[in-house]
Amino acid sequence: MTDHLKDLEKAFMDARKQFSKTAKQTYNTLNREVKSLIRRSNAATKRVQSLRTRLEKQAERAAKSGTATAKTQAAKLEKMLADARDELRITQEDKRRVRGMLSDARAFFVRATGTDKAISSLEKEWEKRFGTKKKAPARKKAATKKKTVAKKATAKKKTTAKKKTTAKKKTVTKKKAATKKKTVARKKPATKKKTASKKKATSRKKTTTRKRASKKKAA
Repeated sequence: MTDHLKDLEKAFMDARKQFSKTAKQTYNTLNREVKSLIRRSNAATKRVQSLRTRLEKQAERAAKSGTATAKTQAAKLEKMLADARDELRITQEDKRRVRGMLSDARAFFVRATGTDKAISSLEKEWEKRFGTKKKAPARKKAATKKKTVAKKATAKKKTTAKKKTTAKKKTVTKKKAATKKKTVARKKPATKKKTASKKKATSRKKTTTRKRASKKKAA
């Protein structure tokens, strides 16, 4: 029983697809045919109008001249005008007939599209209720995983860049401190030399004063 129902469902779905496809093709072909008939009828009307004006002029010439050649030319134009009128009448009849078929095909096409939309919506509801919906969140999970991996990689790059910048700043500060210490160490011996020179000057002054005092006593 269930196999028979499956076959019927498959036949129904195939018939639905074939119905919508055939309705669309029929509508398109009839629409093209109507457009071509409209072009043919417009060309036939222009031809009838031009032959009518030519016949009127030729009739005036034949009446004025009264020659046999003018009369035969007018008769030819009359025949051509009759043929053009017949062609115009046939094309107009075909155009009316095909337009009626086109209106019917349009109705079938609208019904086919409406049934397709209705059945697709019902299929969505059936998938939600009976759990026949195809599982396709795996791709979304993979995409989210890729995004998280990319975010982690960017975060790692940022942290490494920050560490490098901090290390560079520390090395620069250490170099500056070392240079300052060197300059201070270089400046200290100059102060020592100044103190030594001051001590020598004081000792020389003391010796000179002592010598002067001894000379005074001797005198």
